[in-house]
Amino acid sequence: MEDAEPVVQDFFSGAGWRGLAEARDDLSRARIRYAEAVRAARAVGMSWGEIGRVLGVSKQLLHRRFRNNVG
Repeated sequence: MEDAEPVVQDFFSGAGWRGLAEARDDLSRARIRYAEAVRAARAVGMSWGEIGRVLGVSKQLLHRRFRNNVG
């Protein structure tokens, strides 16, 4: 199998599928951590603007996304 094309090697090894699944799972965990961090920051009194500056996004975007999920 050493002489096989890289695509064929990947197909039989399953490395491409595993890599994609791992990336998907990592992204899902990162999204959860992001949301939890935003909620925690609001819980301790940080403003949308302060959180946005740290994350590099607008306060409007954060407010639209999280306004109903922050208690």
